[in-house]
Amino acid sequence: MDMKKYEVGESILFDIGQKILEAHWQDLLANTSLRFEKVLDVVTVHQQKQGIQNVRPKNLAPKAQQAYFQTGAGQTQHLITDFFTDSTKIYQQLKALDSILVRNLGPEQIIWPFSNRPQDLLADEPSVPPNEAAQLGVRLVLSDELLTQLFTTETAKQYPSFAAFKNAIYLHLAQNIISNLDILVYFFGAAPIAMPEASGVKRSAIQAKRFLNCNMFQDFDSYLLSLRKAASEPQPKLLQAPLFLRPQKGDLDYRQGVQYLDLQVLDIQPNVADGVFDYQVQFLKLFLLFNVVHTTDPEKLTTAAQRFYQVANEDPTQPSQARPRVTAYLQEMREFATKFFPKTDYQTALDKMTQVVANETQAPTAQLALEFAQSGLFQFGQQLAAKNQRILTGEPYQLRGYTDKSLEIQQFIGSAIELGLNYRFLDGTGEFLQLRSQQQSAIINARITAKNPLILQAILADQQAMNNLLGFAQVAVPKGFVATDLTVAKSLFHAEFEKSGVVIAPQNGPKTAQQVFTTPIDEHTFTTSFLEALDYDDTVVVKAFIPGSVYDFYILDQRILAILEQVPVNVVGDGQSDIESLIDQKNDDDRRGRLGQRPLVTIPKTAATAAFLAQHQQNYQTIPDRGEQVFLSAIADLAAGGDSFDVYEEVDQSYQKLVLRIAQTLNMQQGHVAMIIPNIYAPYQPQPNSAIVTDVAAAVSIIPYSFPFAGNQRKLSQVIIQSLFSNSAKERADD
Repeated sequence: MDMKKYEVGESILFDIGQKILEAHWQDLLANTSLRFEKVLDVVTVHQQKQGIQNVRPKNLAPKAQQAYFQTGAGQTQHLITDFFTDSTKIYQQLKALDSILVRNLGPEQIIWPFSNRPQDLLADEPSVPPNEAAQLGVRLVLSDELLTQLFTTETAKQYPSFAAFKNAIYLHLAQNIISNLDILVYFFGAAPIAMPEASGVKRSAIQAKRFLNCNMFQDFDSYLLSLRKAASEPQPKLLQAPLFLRPQKGDLDYRQGVQYLDLQVLDIQPNVADGVFDYQVQFLKLFLLFNVVHTTDPEKLTTAAQRFYQVANEDPTQPSQARPRVTAYLQEMREFATKFFPKTDYQTALDKMTQVVANETQAPTAQLALEFAQSGLFQFGQQLAAKNQRILTGEPYQLRGYTDKSLEIQQFIGSAIELGLNYRFLDGTGEFLQLRSQQQSAIINARITAKNPLILQAILADQQAMNNLLGFAQVAVPKGFVATDLTVAKSLFHAEFEKSGVVIAPQNGPKTAQQVFTTPIDEHTFTTSFLEALDYDDTVVVKAFIPGSVYDFYILDQRILAILEQVPVNVVGDGQSDIESLIDQKNDDDRRGRLGQRPLVTIPKTAATAAFLAQHQQNYQTIPDRGEQVFLSAIADLAAGGDSFDVYEEVDQSYQKLVLRIAQTLNMQQGHVAMIIPNIYAPYQPQPNSAIVTDVAAAVSIIPYSFPFAGNQRKLSQVIIQSLFSNSAKERADD
């Protein structure tokens, strides 16, 4: 392809920043998308003697099905984020991917934090150069809208096509980045051991061996010529280059123009669990945006290469000669951020980077050089790997990066990553997810999927309709009524419940609004409770209180996936502590916390609890006998601090068949059925009180089943996702 050479000095590119400011296109510039790619070594260290390169971590989907994990040369693991315009979202996903990868490592597997593999460090005569691992790459895509707008300007008319214009813009960016690679290696150099001389310390040994031919970036024709020449070589040095301009797949002549820029010049920070800090991700985004509008003389690129190699080869334990230049460059970036993005927090990131320059011992490569000099690089690598692994697995009930989302959504994201599916949020709260494979997609909410028909929600919202439907199927339900009028409700109360315990609750409301009376109540108490329920919904459900253990069955596709026994909130006496102290002791559990943030809820000490204790001649200062179980509520409500026990293997199979019959009657493909069963070991008999359904719901949290108080954990999120995608495939086949 005959490509005309365009002199940068004659184009729009010298005043691109001014054009953006004049047209108020700063938001279009900010919409530049970045994707991060980490290259990691997953190794097995046996008896601290040798490192063996390992196969793919267990439980992750195969390479062909993976969205976020790929296997590279030498069995390196490539961890790849989605494209984001928001650097915060990049870091969130990085943290999640890191945690999922580590959770799926084998018992002896670790992520080796250095470019030098353990077996090379332990060799009698180390001679292997740094491996292409412990590296962080960045892929950049400029906003199409920004490029289109710039192409409409008067000075862009000198380009014969939009593709040629894109090539010029990306080449300009590449020239600027090459001119400032020394800035990046100063901050992100963290591979300090120089092989084979084990005592030779460099800021970044792996960057020092990069192949950097600045002449290839003088113009776009030179770049194409360099690529074609490298393609004819058996082992081209160009593969070691720090930067590439990539075309659309299959477009080897760049007829559609450059599609993105690849930057591969960053070392992972070994002493940081995620390999990079959040402010460093922000700094990188700002650095790249700055270089879009910055001006560089192509004739001085060779000087830039000299600076890059000089900084890469520096001894990081000594003051850097690049310090004055780095200080001045940060000030230029600060002025750029102030002018283009005054309402962002880029200044905070620049403050932190400035602190590193002010105290160079804070630089990661300096810290590493000093620490491994004391313990040896192999031992230090093991220590760092263990520390990072503890951090990445420190919250077993949460997914790092998304702890602001509900636990259900965190579970679904984690399972989607493991199954190799892309995910993205569809709303601001992050409670609606779209999951995508190469062929299909599915949308889920924290508690709802598309499994059930719409009519089911209407049936479940109408207590009387559901009870009648179950009654027709000869399924027992507690006797009761629904009412909207207090006068009618009081009349029915006197006729049916004046001499028995009763449950009063809004038809559609939180379970905490449910009031349970285990003994008969008077009209005044009933009236008060009824009116309180009306505050939540116009319709109130009144039903008989039935004592007994509640068993919760989770259903998916006519299968029972989990069975929980739900027990009201309680404490067990030790013969010495009062009830208040026993509550504190039970709350001292990492699993307990706020609803939605921990799998178990902190047991509250409320006036309602005190009143319940008083009904049983107890108070917070009562000291129960050793082994005595003291209930603090009559409601088996996990959201109020109740306990859940996995009893899947214990419940007689006949109850599973009953629950599946109920689900079939309601045409419910996903949800739960709760029932009171007097004896789970005795087969179900179709007679009164053998099994009484107390609740049916389609929108159910998976957390109690995933993390019960005791018993086996059931990973429902993965099974639900697999069901959604297998069903989608079947529906397409049927069509």
